[in-house]
Amino acid sequence: MTTWQSADLAASWKAGAEAREAAMAAATDTLFSLARIRPGLRVLECGCGSGEMAFKLADAVAPGGHVVAVDGSPEMIGVARQSAEGRTDVEFEVADLQQLGKDGSGFEAAVARNVVMLIEDEVAALRAIRAALASGARFACSVWTEAGNPRFVIPLEVLGEMGVDVPAGSPLLMVRRLGSEDRLAGALSAAGFTDIRCLRVTADRKFEAFERLLADEARGPVATQLRRTLGEEATGRVLTAIGERLQQFRRGTGAVLPGRQLVAVGTA
Repeated sequence: MTTWQSADLAASWKAGAEAREAAMAAATDTLFSLARIRPGLRVLECGCGSGEMAFKLADAVAPGGHVVAVDGSPEMIGVARQSAEGRTDVEFEVADLQQLGKDGSGFEAAVARNVVMLIEDEVAALRAIRAALASGARFACSVWTEAGNPRFVIPLEVLGEMGVDVPAGSPLLMVRRLGSEDRLAGALSAAGFTDIRCLRVTADRKFEAFERLLADEARGPVATQLRRTLGEEATGRVLTAIGERLQQFRRGTGAVLPGRQLVAVGTA
């Protein structure tokens, strides 16, 4: 999927970091706990985006630890490197998750937040991640659940009612496909992980202004995909309809958009 390989989207993703990290705080804490992140570890982050969680990982493994954060988007990695400001405890690399582990990297832990479900062959990617880990190391990942995430459901409803076919590989189709315990645990097991556990956590996103929610929708990966396939005018109509349905989540002048995450851990 090439939706994420855009300089504009990478910049937009970075701009939304503060609100996103606040919404993902519980899931992030759960990832760190399940992966047993602690000082001194050499840790791999898979699908690091613009780098916010990588910096939290680097702080958590200090002193003596090191983080290697990878992403398939050169634009995202470019933004992350700009934010690193000369730090030596974290490095950012462009990498295909399905190609990891070929050099026996021996990482002592790995985490992946909201990326595994976006990879077409998730088992191949998980096998590569496991190969990059030392024996007995833990890998923790999070995905969006099947239910409880209107941010993904509403656009699909709108597009269906408008008679618009969602293109194969769209994040709207990919984003919730591993969102059950059976499917996520099954993928980890097929990749060779053992001692698998799954937990559910809340990831509600709060907006001080309702207009900020609409702006996020207008510049996010879904809108980016739609512009490429439908054009600007049709995408505008879709976004207007989505905005009308998002009104139900208004809270005063702001909004609270529900979110639900499934976090899993396995041992290499």
